[in-house]
Amino acid sequence: MKGKHWHHAKGGKAVATDLTRIGQKARQDVKVVFTNLFHHVYDVDNLRASFDSLDADKATGVDGVTKLEYGRTLEANLQDLSGRLQRMGFRPGAKRRSYVPKPGSVKGRPLGISNLEDKIVEEAVKRVLEPIYESVFASLKRAVMAIVLGVVPTPVWIRWGERSSRSPSTMW
Repeated sequence: MKGKHWHHAKGGKAVATDLTRIGQKARQDVKVVFTNLFHHVYDVDNLRASFDSLDADKATGVDGVTKLEYGRTLEANLQDLSGRLQRMGFRPGAKRRSYVPKPGSVKGRPLGISNLEDKIVEEAVKRVLEPIYESVFASLKRAVMAIVLGVVPTPVWIRWGERSSRSPSTMW
């Protein structure tokens, strides 16, 4: 897998990915604009890693397909899903409505449960966007935590998209 970076997915398996480079680029320059990311979403390796990261014990969607059932013909299913995403033919399924008990409410809090393919696509999109937004919000998070924990005696002002000049190790 020449030219690809490696990282470990939730299951501990090494997965070849270009997503590491996206995160590095976002950390180097917070003003960089990413204009061509969708091919990472429908990349079969990313879809496979997304499938692997899903919890098999989670509730099924309207279609009733479990992770075990989908995994029986995983490669064919992922190739088909990737093709539909690539040609913009993928349509999210209906959500299964469930209600979680909520104090002070008879009806409860509504919860929409996605079907398995929707969960795979949602995870794939998250895996592409997360490294970008982690770098954008990292300095803000450090500043807020420093103020909350009382490490910094005076407020630290950070303009949107600007990185703190203090490294994380000096903030704590």
